[in-house]
This record gives sequence, C-alpha cells and structure tokens, in this order.
Amino acid sequence: MIQGFSPPMRRLIRRRLSKALGTQAQLISLQADQISGQAQGYCTAQGRLSRFRFSAGGRLLLLKPLLNLFRWDRSAA
Repeated sequence: MIQGFSPPMRRLIRRRLSKALGTQAQLISLQADQISGQAQGYCTAQGRLSRFRFSAGGRLLLLKPLLNLFRWDRSAA
C-alpha cells in the first residue's frame, strides 16, 4: 500500500509516471522492495492500468501496460 512512503517521494513517483505517460497519473498501489531498493505498484492514466517499477534513486522507471479500462453505461447500451 501507499502508507510507507513520504509525500515528497509519492509526488516524485507520480510526477515521473505522468511525464512518461503523457497525462496525469494516479497511483493505485505502491510497495517497497527492501532487497533491491525499488518501489513498485500500479497506476492508472486515461483509463489504462499499468504496472511500474521505480528505482530508489529515481533514475529508472519501467512501465508495463496491462489493461484498457472503460466505463460501461447501462442506459446508453
């Protein structure tokens, strides 16, 4: 979960994700990997769910797109 990270670190991760995705990103989950010193988790941006890995120094950001999400409105169908 996101609880173990300081607000400046969360902002840095969210800013780097937004820059890489080209739009505002929202963190869904964020976990620290104590062995490798990396943060990893899931984020969404414009209806797309992605998994990311972020190095502790902020030098490396890996994104893996997973799903395209959309809202289905029953009244329109």
